[in-house]
Amino acid sequence: MPFIASPMLKKLLRQPVALALFGATAAFCTYACAYAFRKSITATTFEGMAFAGINYKI
Repeated sequence: MPFIASPMLKKLLRQPVALALFGATAAFCTYACAYAFRKSITATTFEGMAFAGINYKI
């Protein structure tokens, strides 16, 4: 099913500055969401953990 944008959004995104701001906002929100998940993984210590002879702390 294709994405159906409202007429107001279509008109707004035809302007280059608005398109750039929309893209920058979408990229920032995506990074912020990914950082929220990544932060908890990198805060964990993997010291002493190994599986099949491979140490997790690389």
